[in-house]
Amino acid sequence: MEKRQFARLSSDEIPEILRKPILLNDFEEVASQIENLSPLGIALSVNKEINIDQGVIFHIKYHAIDSYIKCLCVFSDISGDKRIVHAYFADAEDSKEIMKYLN
Repeated sequence: MEKRQFARLSSDEIPEILRKPILLNDFEEVASQIENLSPLGIALSVNKEINIDQGVIFHIKYHAIDSYIKCLCVFSDISGDKRIVHAYFADAEDSKEIMKYLN
């Protein structure tokens, strides 16, 4: 069995600077809460009315990182009054930028 190379950090383990991503949906900023983060991707909870399904590309941004991070949704499901979205970072450079803050 192969070991995972990257750990997924839960919200309380994530450095403060990365705890508040801003999700951009149709060029509008949407409130989101981070569930977990790794150098490969992110999991967020958003309002259940936000239409992000598997295969959808969206962007997040951080005030500390001066660029938009392109994400590809790989899982989306409604849980109670929230939508849970899991996505991979679509650009290797974005993953490198996240890694600067995770180390």
